[in-house]
Amino acid sequence: MRKIVFMFALIVATIAAQAQITTLKKGFKTVDGTSMHQGEHVYPSDGSKKGNEAAFKLYEAAAQNGNAEAQCNLGYCYEKGLGTKKNAESAAAWYIKGSESGSAVAFYNAGLCFKNGDGVKKDKQKAVSMLEIASDMGYAQAQTYLAMMYYNGEIVKRNRDKAAELWTKAAQGGCPEAQWNIAVCYQEGDAVKRDDKAAVVWMEKAAETGMVEAQWNAGVYYEIGRGTGKDASRAAMWFEKAANQNLAEAQYNLGLCYKNGSGVSKSADMAANWFEKAADQKITEAQYETAIAYELGNGFRANNKKAADWMEKAAENDHLQAQYKTGMFYKYGVGVSKNDRKAFKWLEKAADRQHSEAESELGDCYMNAIGTKTDYNNATKYLFKAVKKDITLAQYDLGLCYENGWGTNKNANEAFNLVEAAAKKDFVPAMYELGMLYKQGIGTNPNSSKAVDWLEKAAKREYTAAMYELGCCYQKGEGVDVNNEKAYNWFDRAAEDGHVKSLLALGHCHRDAIGTKQNEKKALDCYEKAAKKGDAEAMYYLATCYVDGRGTKPDPKDALKWLEKSQQASYAEAAFKLSEMYENGIGTDPNSVKAAEYLERAILLAPQEPRYYDKKGENFAKKGDMVNAKEMYNKALGADITFYDNHNTELKKKVLESMK
Repeated sequence: MRKIVFMFALIVATIAAQAQITTLKKGFKTVDGTSMHQGEHVYPSDGSKKGNEAAFKLYEAAAQNGNAEAQCNLGYCYEKGLGTKKNAESAAAWYIKGSESGSAVAFYNAGLCFKNGDGVKKDKQKAVSMLEIASDMGYAQAQTYLAMMYYNGEIVKRNRDKAAELWTKAAQGGCPEAQWNIAVCYQEGDAVKRDDKAAVVWMEKAAETGMVEAQWNAGVYYEIGRGTGKDASRAAMWFEKAANQNLAEAQYNLGLCYKNGSGVSKSADMAANWFEKAADQKITEAQYETAIAYELGNGFRANNKKAADWMEKAAENDHLQAQYKTGMFYKYGVGVSKNDRKAFKWLEKAADRQHSEAESELGDCYMNAIGTKTDYNNATKYLFKAVKKDITLAQYDLGLCYENGWGTNKNANEAFNLVEAAAKKDFVPAMYELGMLYKQGIGTNPNSSKAVDWLEKAAKREYTAAMYELGCCYQKGEGVDVNNEKAYNWFDRAAEDGHVKSLLALGHCHRDAIGTKQNEKKALDCYEKAAKKGDAEAMYYLATCYVDGRGTKPDPKDALKWLEKSQQASYAEAAFKLSEMYENGIGTDPNSVKAAEYLERAILLAPQEPRYYDKKGENFAKKGDMVNAKEMYNKALGADITFYDNHNTELKKKVLESMK
């Protein structure tokens, strides 16, 4: 029966809509250690060795004159080795002097030295005291650092209320880390009552300082409308700022903004560009979108190889739709070499995650031995699942299973209903199959007219098997008036696509002037093309051309070669013809033993063919063996009771008389 594998509207079908990534970032930020005092006594340096040495001398002079800011910054030079050698002890000493001179920054830096034992002996209590003084003096960085200590209970007793209070003060003082931290507190309801509006206010302030995570969160707030009304334009603006700082999730979201025209003008080029940047950073959804852009030529020049590469990367990262589509790429050789085993592997992964189309395709693989052994039980298992989800290919395939009893009991009515459902959804193979069900009366009353209607629908969609069957209908007058010209045209169209049975039928048309002028050379060409595709019947007819010299010079030896191939492919008429040629010495020396062997082969291949028994009976009769001749003639009659109405020689008459 018909097991047809068909590329189901590949792959542009079922492109799942991708959603923005909206996972908010969280986690508190600490400040980066000691700081320089910013203000009147900051001496510029170009960063060179000479520049740093010059700044160091200026700081040293001012520090020795009791300037608190210079004392603090001189300590920083010793700590970092700017314009002088690194010296932790000198750094700590100058920080302490700066604090004694009233510098909040120096109090902060000295506090860190005592906390970490940098240049002085560790003294946790002195560290806390100095950090508290810096904080009370309004130094935002100290407030931020001290807040983290209170939040974690580091050295001091844990006090989250105090942490939130200090972060708020530092945030008001312009510290980006504090603005972020208090925003996260409001966002998560941590240390304060959750307040989305307050979270937005502080997050945007942090974002405005260039903090990339804050830019991301601000974009998400506006995207989902958390703490503020949804605002696609502001969301896109913040995503773009974060994307320009190479934040992968922002690059992906910005790509979606450009793809969908959300907050920005729609642009396939910009979308594809940002998707690929995010894909390079291993964002799975971006890898999938990049693959789609290359597949469809949206924003990139269409490139199936790149599409397949990116799709498989996304599949390897467990993207469900990508697993399905990667399976389809391998099944049909799109952008990759066709590989049934890899197709099966990816379709199985997606099907086992309840992907509807993958369940259908996996059932098709089990049904047609694609990447696995034929297994009708597993085929129907997956097809049943997909049919429940109204998947068209599954309806068609399961219909074939019911028609043929593959993995389930035969049920002609179910077969008809499923195939009809798929055909009515414009699935071309199902249109063809429905035509054949009407033609053969399977699951419905035979209806040649409806058969022709459905076969014609499929044929007009370039389905070659339907073209062939439609040609047969016009040739035989089934469901339509006999029209040999239309029959010839349909056979010709299907033959252009290499359809074997159509090549054979077209050969008969050229040989016998059916719907076209007789052209034995064209007939020979058609038979040869079909024969080279492995069709046993075409091999036989090609051989007859060589025997009779039709479309070519007679060549009995070539005829023998093609007849041998044909009978090896189990075509009974070829074995019968070989028997005749060995009997009569055509293209070879006469050989009665081989003639008898090929005749037996013909009978074995087609035991219902009366001519073969008749020939064997004739051979017995010529030898005077009327008993065996009578038995063979009787078998001929058993195969076809009317056979001797048209095949009745005098010799046979005598034998037949003896049968009465």
